[in-house]
Amino acid sequence: MRMMAIAAFTLLMMTGTALADKWTGLYQNVDHLDGAIGTLSVVKLEDGSYRIVVTTDALNHCPGGGPGIVTATGREEGDRLIRENVKYKCGDGPFQEGKGGAYMLDTNGVLSTETIFGHTVYFHRVHP
Repeated sequence: MRMMAIAAFTLLMMTGTALADKWTGLYQNVDHLDGAIGTLSVVKLEDGSYRIVVTTDALNHCPGGGPGIVTATGREEGDRLIRENVKYKCGDGPFQEGKGGAYMLDTNGVLSTETIFGHTVYFHRVHP
């Protein structure tokens, strides 16, 4: 898990074109249903779009709920960050098309989103 967090942090910090805003940051969560630990990186790009990367030790799409990575682009729409062009990868397997969605941000810097199974997960900001 530590390696996934380091990888997500590295992705967040590598881009020289990242712009700070209310969405940009590194977030972590623990899924209250299955205990999966996830790291979410959100980076705003110069063109106004976002790069979104999620790493988790138990991705619902993966056989047996194994580790996975989700990548996406994002765009701000009102008070939501819309997740588009979603791709996911289980372990060393190939990237596959995923389902879009949206993030909501509360006043404490906590992002929430609905999973493919209909329950809400919460990501807490750990780095601006």
